[in-house]
Amino acid sequence: MFKEAMEKLVREGQQIPDTLQQELFNEQVEILPEQQLALLLKNAPQMLKEHRILERAFQARSFRRWRGAFDLFETIIVICSEVCEANELEGQQAAIEGDDFIFEVLSGLAPRALLVAREILCLLRGGYADGALSRWRTLHEISVTTLFLASQDQEISLRYLASFAYQSRHAAKQLNKYADRNSIQPFSEEELADMDERCAHFDERLNPPFKGGDYDWAAPALNGRAANFAHIEEAVGLDHWRPYYRWASQHTHSAHRPGDRLLGMSEAVGVGALAGASNSGFVDPFQLTAHSLTKAISAVLLYTPNLDRLVHVKILMILVDRLATTAIRLEANSLRRHRRTPLSRRK
Repeated sequence: MFKEAMEKLVREGQQIPDTLQQELFNEQVEILPEQQLALLLKNAPQMLKEHRILERAFQARSFRRWRGAFDLFETIIVICSEVCEANELEGQQAAIEGDDFIFEVLSGLAPRALLVAREILCLLRGGYADGALSRWRTLHEISVTTLFLASQDQEISLRYLASFAYQSRHAAKQLNKYADRNSIQPFSEEELADMDERCAHFDERLNPPFKGGDYDWAAPALNGRAANFAHIEEAVGLDHWRPYYRWASQHTHSAHRPGDRLLGMSEAVGVGALAGASNSGFVDPFQLTAHSLTKAISAVLLYTPNLDRLVHVKILMILVDRLATTAIRLEANSLRRHRRTPLSRRK
């Protein structure tokens, strides 16, 4: 509208100096945002209501499509949650009395695995298979770490617990470096000294000492190799999952990825840019999450095995297989029905 007004004045023979045009333009830049914002906020309640209705309708249709898989997936999560809680209650006191560092770290990793699994569940309910896959990447790391620590001695678990002190000190120093630019309160010299003291305490206890790597805690168990996550994967026999891990990383990082390679576009007839929810591509997140969660929880349960825990591990393995079969079947059957249904009858 501003451009049209300027052109109209020129057609009418009125000469507008460039400096005046710039002043008028700057004036509009100051005035229009507030005017437009007021209009947007006035219309926002109705607009949001309409979008939320559409979102709920989509989620209901998506749930109907995948209900059998959702039921099995949530069943696995609930079983894992309940057996881990029972395991914690039964073994906590003995672990405290016996300085059982392995039990302590496993008791911390199990809730983290369950939390990520529930986050994945929410993403799938919302229609975000690619987001669910990227969260599986974290669950895989937790699962591998759990299996590794459960297979090592107490010293490795102590190192794992100690690693938080070193990571905290590193994070604090990094925060202080950018405190002014981020307008945040830096850590004081006294707080940094306390962190140094905690690390010094572990330096006296641990051999070899930490050198600054994220996986220094695992170094003694890796035959002198530089510790990294790939080596830990290999140590627990899950290095064959590395392709899945790298695949999940594609949605985590910003490297180029064509739009039609997204899970949410896996059933699309044409090529498009996915900027919202989709009910496609759930099979892999379902399967990978169930596998990794079950592996992590099984490692926790089998650290102190008994008949009940062995039975629960076997039940989880059966459910994981059933989930895979169900998800594949639901995807194939519902897609086939959908493509046979005329567009006018689809709901």
